[in-house]
Amino acid sequence: MITLVPGQTQSLTANAVSHNNIQVSWQTPEKQNGKLTKYMLYYNSSHELPSVTVAIAASETKYELTNLTGNTTFFIWISAHTSKGPGPLVGPVIVTTGLWRIS
Repeated sequence: MITLVPGQTQSLTANAVSHNNIQVSWQTPEKQNGKLTKYMLYYNSSHELPSVTVAIAASETKYELTNLTGNTTFFIWISAHTSKGPGPLVGPVIVTTGLWRIS
């Protein structure tokens, strides 16, 4: 089997699950073009190029971003990787963390 860069990661979604956490999920690319080695998740609180990068195991299809700033909008991108490199960058999806509440 010839390994190439993977196709586009599918169905990227993100939801605020607390005042400072965001749950991100996705589906594997339709065309993996070889064995996936990892996903790279990128995020930033501006629409500029992503400033934070997280490497995620190829077996995962969700990840929780933690300890984020509350009441802040985040832009999130993802790409799948094979040994030949990254597939297309998908996103951004846009999600806003909640307000911190004192009870």
